[in-house]
Amino acid sequence: MEADEWEEEERDRAQRKKLNQEFELFVKAIENQSNKQVHFETPFRDLGFYGTPSRGQVFLQPTYNCLVNLTDTPFFVMPFDDIEIVVFERIQVLISSSCA
Repeated sequence: MEADEWEEEERDRAQRKKLNQEFELFVKAIENQSNKQVHFETPFRDLGFYGTPSRGQVFLQPTYNCLVNLTDTPFFVMPFDDIEIVVFERIQVLISSSCA
């Protein structure tokens, strides 16, 4: 049974990798055909954090110009220019040994 689950996970990873590659090719093709007039932003996953922009907690990720959550509905896109107030609750600050 574990071998079946492992194989299924491997198939899922391979399919996700293939879809990501196809989407990357699509993005590059659109940008090239539009002579760079259309630009796709990529979220910075490593700078992401959990927040509650609507009813539930979701993983928010910044791009160059906005804050997004594109995996859960309702989707969330907020341009940085529209942000006036930020409330921080339950923050954990990690201090690395090089800073201490």
